[in-house]
Amino acid sequence: MPEYTVKNVKTFRGMEGIGFNASLYRDGKRVATVDDSAHGGCYDWHWLDFKMPRVKITVKNYKGKLRVRSVTPEEKIFVEHVHTVSDETFEPEDGFVSELVNDYEIAKEYRTKCRTKTLIVLKGYKKGEYSACNAKYTPAFAAKIRETHGEDLVEIINERFVEKVQA
Repeated sequence: MPEYTVKNVKTFRGMEGIGFNASLYRDGKRVATVDDSAHGGCYDWHWLDFKMPRVKITVKNYKGKLRVRSVTPEEKIFVEHVHTVSDETFEPEDGFVSELVNDYEIAKEYRTKCRTKTLIVLKGYKKGEYSACNAKYTPAFAAKIRETHGEDLVEIINERFVEKVQA
């Protein structure tokens, strides 16, 4: 199953909220750029294989009816992947990338805070909630956190970025 990520995310204030520009990667290879102009419409997709011959795919529209689309080969891989992992019926590709961009922005915030604090997640916290300890992460401090919180500890967020934090 392919792994999709976004990089080069730039956010900005638009007429109807926060918009973004991002590069979409499949298994580490850039395959498209995606723009949300924050004007209330769908995303703009720019597939890097746009010169390749188009292929046909069949997908369900928001009313559940099948429709045939003509897409680039890379877009076909992406659309088929999204339709296997998403239950959304209206613009599932946009929703999928929106989640990737949101995760990217959260990770960016975490990386910044992890430079000077230790961030922990405990059982019962909602998605995105964490506690910040006013101490820089070290393996010894992590061991103390594990000892203090035991099975209530879900994650020490800094450990996602250990190599980058200590480098």
